[in-house]
Amino acid sequence: MLALLAHIALFLSFSSTGAAAAYLEFVKCSFNPIRKRAFASYSCTVLRPPRVLVGRRQQRQGNEQQLIAPILTKTLDMETLSRTKQTTLPMAVMNLIQSCIGVGCVCLSGIASSTGTGLGSSLAIYLITALSCAWSFSMVGMACEAAERSGALRGSEVSDFRTVWSKVVGRRSSFLIDVFQVAYAALSCVCCLPMLHASVVPALVALGVPHALAALPLKLGLAVVLLGLSRLRHLKDLAPLSALGVSGFVCTCAMVIWRSLDGSYTPLGPFGASTSMTQPPSFWALGPSSFSLYLASAFALSAHFNAPRFYGELQQRSSRRFQILSRAGFCFLAVSFIVLNIGTFATFGSVVQAPLINSYATADALALVCRCLFCVSLVGFYPLVFMSIWEPMARLIAMARSAAVRRGIVGRNLISLEGAVGLTSVVVVATGMCVGNPGSALVQVGAVLSPAFCWIFPGMLALSAGRRWGYQSRSQGVLCRAAIVWGFVQAVLGILLSQ
Repeated sequence: MLALLAHIALFLSFSSTGAAAAYLEFVKCSFNPIRKRAFASYSCTVLRPPRVLVGRRQQRQGNEQQLIAPILTKTLDMETLSRTKQTTLPMAVMNLIQSCIGVGCVCLSGIASSTGTGLGSSLAIYLITALSCAWSFSMVGMACEAAERSGALRGSEVSDFRTVWSKVVGRRSSFLIDVFQVAYAALSCVCCLPMLHASVVPALVALGVPHALAALPLKLGLAVVLLGLSRLRHLKDLAPLSALGVSGFVCTCAMVIWRSLDGSYTPLGPFGASTSMTQPPSFWALGPSSFSLYLASAFALSAHFNAPRFYGELQQRSSRRFQILSRAGFCFLAVSFIVLNIGTFATFGSVVQAPLINSYATADALALVCRCLFCVSLVGFYPLVFMSIWEPMARLIAMARSAAVRRGIVGRNLISLEGAVGLTSVVVVATGMCVGNPGSALVQVGAVLSPAFCWIFPGMLALSAGRRWGYQSRSQGVLCRAAIVWGFVQAVLGILLSQ
C-alpha cells in the first residue's frame, strides 16, 4: 500500500514537470525484475542521476529510516534527454548567408546610384562593413563561450540571446533584447510589402494589366497574403520557399553578370531602346549622402540577434570555429554585393533602380525569371522573419502581466499572445501600405536598428564577458568600447542624414 502511494505521488510530481515518459519507464523497470539491471545501467549512463534525479533521501523519524522515492528536480538535463540538432561548419555558413539574403541585398546598387557613390567607394564600403560585422558577430560567440566555460550557461541556454544577455550583462536590462528583436522583425517586414509591389507591378503592366488595377488593388491583395503568412510558426512550412529564395539570389547574380557582358542593354542590343544609360560618377566619388549606403549595407548584414543560436548549434563549437563561420559568411555576402554592384554599374551606369531587378526590361525573359524568383523569395522571407516575433512577444506579455498583477492595475488576461501577434501583423502591413520608396525605407530602418544589433549589443556582451572572465586579447576591451561608441554615433548620424 505504501509503495502504491509512493508511485502515485511520484506520478503527480512527474506530470507537473512534463516528464511523465521518464516516470513510465521507471515503473516498467521497477516492477519487472528482469529489467532491473538494464534500468540501473540506463539511469547511470543516460539519465545521469547526479543531475537529473535526486537519489533516495533518508529521513530519520525517531530511530527508523524511511526511503523516499526519487523526485525530479529543476536541474533536469534537457540536453541529455533531448539533444538539439548540431550543424556542420559549411552548413552553418550557408545558413548565415541565407539569413542575410532578404530585402537589403537587392537594393544596395540602387542606393549607391541614387547617392552618387562611385564604384570604388561602394566596394570599399561593402568590404569594411562586412569585416566589421564579422568581428562584432564573432564577439557574441566569444561571450557565449566564456559564459559556457565558466558554468554560467549550460546546454541549450547558450542559443538564446536574452538568456545569454541576462547571464553575462544583467537580468534587469534583458527585456531590451526582446523589445529590439520585435522591432527588428516588424520593421524588416514593413519593407517587404513595398518591395514586393514594386517588383510585381512592372511585369503586370507589361502583360497588359491596367495600371489602376496594378496599383492599390494589387497592394491590398498582397497585404492580405502577407497577413495570412504571418500566422506560420514552423520552419518546415517554409523549406520550399527558402530553397527557391536562395536559388533566385544566385540566378540574379548570374543574370546581372551575364547581361553586363553580352551587350543586350547597349544601344545596339535588343533591349537598348528601353534603357537610358548615363555616365556613372567617378570611381572614388564619395559624399555625405554615401552614409546612407553604409546604413543599408549594415542593415543587410545584421544577423547578429541569431548569433547565439548559430553558436549553440555549431558542431564542436568554440570561438575559433565561430570566427571562421562569421568571416566566411560575411565575406561571401560582401563579394555578392560587389558582383551585383559591378554588373549593374557596367550595364546601366548611374540609373540603377531599387530593387535592381526593376532596371531590366520587362521583355527580358531571363530577367523575368529572376523577377519571379525574387518575388517568391520575398514571400518566403516575410514569414521567416516575422515568426521570430512570437517568442520575445510571449516573454514581454508575461512580464507586463506580472507587473500589472503586482500593482493591481488589471487582471491577468489582458491580451493573448495570438492577439498581440495578430495586432502586430496588422500594424506592420498597414505601415507597409504607406511606404512608397523601398530604398529610403530600408535606409531609415537601418539607421534605427543596425547600431543596436551590429555594434552596441555585441560590444556590451564582449566587454562584460571580458570583465568577468578575462579578455582574449589586450585590444578586445578597447575595440568593444569603440564599437559601443560608434553604435550611438551611427544612430544619431543615421537619423539626421536619412531624413
